[in-house]
Amino acid sequence: MTRVLVVDDEPGLRQSLGLLLTDAGFEVAAESDGRRALERATQEPFDIILCDVRMPQLDGLEFLRAYQKRDGGALVIMMSAYGGEEAALAAMKEGAYDYIPKPFRSDEVVLTLRKAEERERLGNTIATLRAQLGASPESRAVVAESAAMQARSRAPPRTRPGCSSRPMRGPCSWTRSASCPSASRPSCSGCSRTGRCGAWATSGSGAWTSGCSLRPPKT
Repeated sequence: MTRVLVVDDEPGLRQSLGLLLTDAGFEVAAESDGRRALERATQEPFDIILCDVRMPQLDGLEFLRAYQKRDGGALVIMMSAYGGEEAALAAMKEGAYDYIPKPFRSDEVVLTLRKAEERERLGNTIATLRAQLGASPESRAVVAESAAMQARSRAPPRTRPGCSSRPMRGPCSWTRSASCPSASRPSCSGCSRTGRCGAWATSGSGAWTSGCSLRPPKT
């Protein structure tokens, strides 16, 4: 369940927001001033902080700055009455997720928190995937130790119908067997010769490359 901390110096607003968000499925805590909210936010885990811009002792912008300095991880949403929009926008420039103007509708508050909740979930998923991609080779090797992967590694290689699975002998490594009817110009890694289905051809110069012990098969 998503935990929300409501920070506002108006008791009636704290109570109404607490009832609204609890009915919407959030776990809600509330504080009346920024200093107490800052201490609680750094001691307890919260997902979203709903904070008023104008408060005595520690206003919303100062709360945001202090919370970020303490490496707070919750998304901060500012609430601003008429005349406080500039402070709310300044808070967004410094890292606040969004702001809600007062007075606000109930559905507007819930929708804003749902969007913040989805962003938090997406961020956690991305962090998990990055951690998996950055895992050490030893931890990634666990996947290869599973029974399914071991069985796949022991399985014989697949060949096309009519192809011989026996490699040609010699110091050169040919990509396909000469008896494979579907081979398309198998090439030797040790020389420049190519062939097609048993009919071996010379290199472009018309001569066999020296150093290779293979010879064209007798017809």
